[in-house]
Amino acid sequence: MDDGHGKSLLEVHVSRQTSTTALRSHVFAGTTPLADGTLITSRQALPGTGPGHAAVNVLHPDGLYVTLMEWQAPSQNAPRPVPRRS
Repeated sequence: MDDGHGKSLLEVHVSRQTSTTALRSHVFAGTTPLADGTLITSRQALPGTGPGHAAVNVLHPDGLYVTLMEWQAPSQNAPRPVPRRS
């Protein structure tokens, strides 16, 4: 989703979940597992009152949980879209 016109922020979160029930019912609802049981989902939010962002979530059967997020701003808390160069 990075348009190459301005600063952006990339976040990576890695954790080990002892219980994945809430994640499975909320983040991965309706997701079909891969052959090994791994769940992957992605989403995009266009700029609105805040910066646009894209996210990918991965949950392995052993509880390893990884989230990658890319924001079209130098901060996820930018109050409005950051002006982009065209």
